[in-house]
Amino acid sequence: MTTDPITWAEISIPALKNNLGIIRKAAGNAKIILVLKADAYGHGALDLVEHLDADALAVARIDEAITLRNHGYHGRLLLLSPLINDQLIQISQQLKIDLVLHSQAAANHLLSMQLPTGKPIPVWVKIDSGMHRLGILAEQADGVLSQLSRNPNLHVVSVMSHFASADDLESNQTTEQLAKINALHKKHPSLDVCFANSAGIFFHPAAHFEWIRAGLALYGINPSNHQNELTQKLIPVMTLKARVLDIKLINAGESVGYNARWTAHKPTRIAVIGIGYGDGFPRHAVSGTPILIHGVEYPLVGTVSMDLITVNIGDADVQVNDIATLWGEGLSARKVAKFAETIAYELTTRLSQRVKRVIINN
Repeated sequence: MTTDPITWAEISIPALKNNLGIIRKAAGNAKIILVLKADAYGHGALDLVEHLDADALAVARIDEAITLRNHGYHGRLLLLSPLINDQLIQISQQLKIDLVLHSQAAANHLLSMQLPTGKPIPVWVKIDSGMHRLGILAEQADGVLSQLSRNPNLHVVSVMSHFASADDLESNQTTEQLAKINALHKKHPSLDVCFANSAGIFFHPAAHFEWIRAGLALYGINPSNHQNELTQKLIPVMTLKARVLDIKLINAGESVGYNARWTAHKPTRIAVIGIGYGDGFPRHAVSGTPILIHGVEYPLVGTVSMDLITVNIGDADVQVNDIATLWGEGLSARKVAKFAETIAYELTTRLSQRVKRVIINN
């Protein structure tokens, strides 16, 4: 027995395909990697994978890669953050997964192993060009690449790096990182380079090289505060919705929610909506965070609780069982994220399992 859900996320396949087309247009001749880590940024990787046409997919954890293979994805699959060991090599060989080497120690460990002969293991070499997380320092890359290229059981597909500030078009860091990768590319012209993330795809065409990696943009969210003709055409794939459970009249001087953090200054109509931090709506969203009902934005008031939020609807004709949009079509996740002092990535990836995903195919 099922009933209409109180809280759900609509996942639009037409929007997904639209965004992939825009990414493809922006990428030009570069090959495209689509990033499906963290369950496709919370959108549901298994629901999306059959609709994706790209040169490769990428995930962050081996379990994510195994899940995609077990689901029937047979294309190129890249594991972004592996810990190199015998078991991983065995699994990657069995499932035909490309590995990323992100440190001198990882390269040394791989080179010291008794690698299977026959078809060489495809590896990508992560370069730290300025992000200073994972990656081999650009100045030390020559030696590692030379070692790897001499091993007949390994095939270096590409070097790769990651922008730290590509979304900030005024940042000098992007120029500095790009200069390091350009210098490395000149030394190893036969190797492909994979550098541009979503922001790099749309705002730094000099970083496209042979491969680009699309994450946030695939899901219809602009990766930067800046816009251009292409980013304006991105469509949110996820629209998070919840039903109005009650309408209450709050008298002047009365407070709403935990710790009385919002008090009515005049008689106020409040809509109680069935979503909270137990669903993944950010608890730190402040009063004033926009909530969309019938195409109109109304302000959140009071503290977000586990299952409920309260919204000041004034004199609007809002009724019990009406549908509110928390983010997505008509209300960008970027806008909502600012009120919670976070980013759109965190909003979509933190949705809980009790939020039903509803696939929209047309």
